[in-house]
Amino acid sequence: MGQIPTDTLISPRQLELSSWQIPSEVTELRKNQEADVSKGNAMSVSQLNALTEKGSAPITLSAPAANTGGRDATALRVASMPGASSALDLIKKKLQEFGAPAISASVSVSSGAATSESNGSRVVEAAAKGLPSEISKDKLKDANGDGNVSDSSTDSEDEDDGPSKEECIIQFKEMLKERGVAPFSKWEKELPKLVFDPRFKAIPSHSARRSLFEHYVKTRAEEKRKEKRAAQKAAVEGFKQLLEEASEDIDHNTDYQTFRKKWGNDPRFEALDRKDREHLLNERIHLLKKAAQEKAQAERADAASSFKSMLRDKGDITVSSRWSRVKDSLRNDPRYKSAKHEDREVFFNEYLFELKAAEEAERDARGKTEEQLLSTSVQDKLKERERELRKRKEREEQEMDRVRVKVRRKEAVASFQALLVETLKDPQASWTESKPKLEKDPQRRATNPDLDPI
Repeated sequence: MGQIPTDTLISPRQLELSSWQIPSEVTELRKNQEADVSKGNAMSVSQLNALTEKGSAPITLSAPAANTGGRDATALRVASMPGASSALDLIKKKLQEFGAPAISASVSVSSGAATSESNGSRVVEAAAKGLPSEISKDKLKDANGDGNVSDSSTDSEDEDDGPSKEECIIQFKEMLKERGVAPFSKWEKELPKLVFDPRFKAIPSHSARRSLFEHYVKTRAEEKRKEKRAAQKAAVEGFKQLLEEASEDIDHNTDYQTFRKKWGNDPRFEALDRKDREHLLNERIHLLKKAAQEKAQAERADAASSFKSMLRDKGDITVSSRWSRVKDSLRNDPRYKSAKHEDREVFFNEYLFELKAAEEAERDARGKTEEQLLSTSVQDKLKERERELRKRKEREEQEMDRVRVKVRRKEAVASFQALLVETLKDPQASWTESKPKLEKDPQRRATNPDLDPI
């Protein structure tokens, strides 16, 4: 049996680094393709079996790849016979179907034609038999949550020096983001993008990969929204900063097209949508317009005040004055020149209106004063008349009382005289003797209080 020269042998470390492990996900996706490949290559397999029967010794899967003609070794051998070349091409094609890159190297073979044919047969047989075994082995490792398949103690040393579990998870998520995995996407759809990334194999368990993937696609939508909001906020802040820097080029008459021509190539301008750019720019222009209007209004108010003060100082302007007659007499006054041409007549008419309003106000005030005075005089007269009437009434009442008293006394005297005539028969009777008799009168004519002198 031919041997590979010692100067072309691959060291165990190199062999370990180049050993190919097929993820279990590839097996699931490619199992239908394997059946098609097996049917399509029926003739090639029979040729491989014929070549294998010519070999002098059996090849086992447990033998090193460099000695048995495995995938890595086939890349290092150069077959001298047509059968060996076609076998190598078939192996490369087989490996490429599973997504494994072929490793090319120039190796010189010292054996003869028969030895090369035997080695080529073993390479084909070992690759054909070892490939499914390798797939099953990797799938079993994934199901058990095991790490990468290792053939020597060097693997454990590399694992100790490798990234931690948390770092592997972070790298796995970064891989999903870099590969453009969309929110709520499906595992089967995105798997072809991921299987050959080294960070994919950094998570040893198939279930762990699937779980991380499902969690990522569920939370990615919210993350994208947050990223979009953050990017939008940064773009808005950047555009506001651009507006501050371009403040010298922006006034109340600036429009969007003028601003775009000068600042359209700035990255902060392009980072924001046109609608938002116009909105922020219009806000800035609106503030400038408002400030300009306020300034213009203040200047106009000052000019109006100065102009009207000039008209008051002139003294001979009344509500009947006309602008065409008085303007020539005002031309030399600085306050006349400080007002704009279109505002001078407006200020004059405003002054006349103010004069008229002042006169009306004065007239109204004078009328109110007169009314108040008149009202006061009338009220005083009314009060005086009331006092006189009250006094007259009192006098009349007193006079009526005196008349009534006189009448009652006169009646009482007449009644008493009638009592004397009725009671006293003796004209010589004295008052002392007659008084008791008179007091006994049932009508009490002798004791009437109206008989008392007034």
